[in-house]
Amino acid sequence: MSKLKIVLLSALISIVVIIVILLFFIPLSQTFPASLHLYPYESHRLIFNDTQGSGTEILVMTSGGQVSLSLSSPTGQKIIDNVEVTSSYYYDFNAPETGTYMLCIKNPQISGAEVTIHIIEERSLISFL
Repeated sequence: MSKLKIVLLSALISIVVIIVILLFFIPLSQTFPASLHLYPYESHRLIFNDTQGSGTEILVMTSGGQVSLSLSSPTGQKIIDNVEVTSSYYYDFNAPETGTYMLCIKNPQISGAEVTIHIIEERSLISFL
């Protein structure tokens, strides 16, 4: 009977360890896509929430023109400051603080531009629950 108890206890400990690893240590990605058309001299702001220390990727693709990007943290600190994008731009950062981030996209040209944006946040499973 004692061997059965040891085997069951080992199996239970293994299951608990696997659950803890899945909930806290394996990152999952959540993508927020957006597509928009910017008319001449038009700008749009995208607002998203982020958690301090979480990995966030921003992918911007444009066709038909050039756009300017700025990203501000919840305290107003510029993370990306007026970067010019002509075809695609990728930025990866760890959120310096928890709160609402604002991505501003401006079309400084006299022609329109098609813009596709993907904001990808990596979080642990526990943060989704």
